[in-house]
Amino acid sequence: MLVTPRALLPATLALLLAATTARASLNETLDISAQATRSSIAPPPRDTFDAFGFGTRLGVTLHDIRFGAGFGAHAPPPGERAPLLSAETYLAFAPGGFWELRPFVEIRAHADRFDLRQEQTAFGVGPRFGVLAPLSEYFFVDAGLGMDLVGPERLRGSIAIGLPIPLSHL
Repeated sequence: MLVTPRALLPATLALLLAATTARASLNETLDISAQATRSSIAPPPRDTFDAFGFGTRLGVTLHDIRFGAGFGAHAPPPGERAPLLSAETYLAFAPGGFWELRPFVEIRAHADRFDLRQEQTAFGVGPRFGVLAPLSEYFFVDAGLGMDLVGPERLRGSIAIGLPIPLSHL
């Protein structure tokens, strides 16, 4: 049976349309993400208040291990004008592949700069639990919930959209 160019074109198009969608891989990548956070914060000597913030994270994923750093700013608490600034480092264990949801547990250490009538810095350490979910070959979502075991954050929810850059491309 002879395959003609006219028959090859529709067969090629059908094969391309039937191919599975590529998914982002986080096995050996540099991860850059932009995140939104909602925190319940209790800096001494102030009562607990809720703060909404934005930030960015830069990390490296090597198979099941993720580590990196980030920074961000929260809206000022009620009655204050200065935003809360935050810097963090993290180390996470994220087992499994990335073709499906990939849960993780992370230890997060952060320093927060408050300007509540007087400048002060508070340090915190605590766990963060979450999941990584692929959106496409180029993007992933990082959603998590954490709290400080030591420090001012009572509860922190975050969602981020990220870009995994394979280390082989750097």
